[in-house]
Amino acid sequence: MSEHKIKKACLDLIASCPDVVLTTIGADGFPQARVMFNLRGPRYSELQEYLRPFDGTFRYYLDTNTSSSKIRDVRSRPQASLFFCRPEIFFSLMLAGDLTVDEDPVLRRELWRPGWETYYPAGPEDPDYTILRFDSRYGRGWNGSVNYFFDLREKR
Repeated sequence: MSEHKIKKACLDLIASCPDVVLTTIGADGFPQARVMFNLRGPRYSELQEYLRPFDGTFRYYLDTNTSSSKIRDVRSRPQASLFFCRPEIFFSLMLAGDLTVDEDPVLRRELWRPGWETYYPAGPEDPDYTILRFDSRYGRGWNGSVNYFFDLREKR
């Protein structure tokens, strides 16, 4: 399968997964994995057009609480990974890259979704509402019986 087809299939995989596993490196030096909402998945289909310009670079955005351990992890060690998986069709993608806090107020409002008041009572201006930007360096995984790898550093 060509790299172009693999990347297209990976974007389709991302769009089909309701959740994503984010792994950061904790203060103790060990991986810290947690399931998060997939803002590019079926639950947030209304965001797809807004996020489409980032398809070629596999840039990814996540929302989280400013008070969470993820923020401490990111500030001390930005290296992280995202993992998407559909085991029933033998397809997975791991993206490795750098995670940063994105403080763009326009982006915060654009990504805000109704119902998030449960997590951030003051709305998109809530000081405990943070957007994380993930800039992918490479992707790897499996699709059926095919292992794949693609380098994204030249696209950044």
